[in-house]
Amino acid sequence: MTRLAWLLLPTLPALLALPSNAHAYCGTVTGLAPGIASPSGIEVPPDGGIVVGAFGAEGPLPTGDPAIQPRWTIHATAPAKAVAMKIATFAPGLVAYRPSSRAVRAGRVDLVDDAGEVRAWVRMTRQAKPHLPAPTAISATLITTPGAQSLRVELADKPPVGAIAIVLTGENGTPRSWGLVHRDETQQTAFAENRCEVVPNGTILSEVGDPVRVFWVDAMGRTSAASKPFVISAPAQP
Repeated sequence: MTRLAWLLLPTLPALLALPSNAHAYCGTVTGLAPGIASPSGIEVPPDGGIVVGAFGAEGPLPTGDPAIQPRWTIHATAPAKAVAMKIATFAPGLVAYRPSSRAVRAGRVDLVDDAGEVRAWVRMTRQAKPHLPAPTAISATLITTPGAQSLRVELADKPPVGAIAIVLTGENGTPRSWGLVHRDETQQTAFAENRCEVVPNGTILSEVGDPVRVFWVDAMGRTSAASKPFVISAPAQP
C-alpha cells in the first residue's frame, strides 16, 4: 500500500495517540494537510464538486479535519465572482466542495484557498451523469503487525471507471475510514495507519467481527449506493 493511499481516511474524535517513542523510531512524525483528489479540468454535473482529502504533510499535528477549510471558496469565471457552495462530508478527512447549482449554470469554476491560490478547477455542466454501482464486497481482513494496521476489502470486481476512493462504514452507515482506490485491483485498502503518521480526527478503528459496508466516491464528488453488510475477519492461520 502506498503512503498516499492510507492518508485518505475518515477521522476519530481525537487524533490517534502516537507511541511515546514514535519520534525516535521515525525521525519525523507526519501530520496532515488538505490535498486535491479530483482531476482538474473534468466535467462535473450539477450534483457534483471537487473532492478534497487529508494527506500526509510535514508540519504541526492538525486540530479538526484538515479537509474542511471554511475559508476556501469557489469562483465562477463567467462572470468572475465567488459563488455559494457547501462542503459535503463522506468520511472524516474526505469531502467534496460543491458549488450551488443555482449560482453556477455551466462553465469553469475554481476552488480557491485562503491565500488566493487556485487549487483545482472543473467545468460544470447542466447534464446529469449516472452514479457508480454499489460495490460487491466478498470479505474484509484486518491485518495487524507491530506498529501498523490495515483493513483489506476483497471485492467481486475491479473498481468502476471514475471511482477514486472507497469508504468503510458501520452497518448503520456511520463512516469509519477510507482509502484511495487501487486501480485494476479487486483488493482495496479501506484503512491503514502506522506509528509514524497520524490519521484524521474522527477515524473509527474497526475490529474483527464488526459488520460493515463500503461505498465508492467518484472523481466528480458523488457517492455510489452502499454494499450489502459483511463481517471483518482475521487473517487465515498458515
